[in-house]
Amino acid sequence: MKAEVEFKAFNPITGEKKSKPFNQYYTPEEWADLQKHGPQRGLFVNKVIEAPEGVDTAYRNPGSK
Repeated sequence: MKAEVEFKAFNPITGEKKSKPFNQYYTPEEWADLQKHGPQRGLFVNKVIEAPEGVDTAYRNPGSK
């Protein structure tokens, strides 16, 4: 599975975004762990690029309900 992810960071004075998204590959097991613990680690998933059939691609970004 391939996803575009990012640890978002901003300049506290200007508000300018400092972080850059990157593509990351995950096994289905790693993705399941990321779904559970990624938001607590501050990881944002901008989009899922490709995934095996049958894999739950849902992800709750930090701060979302």
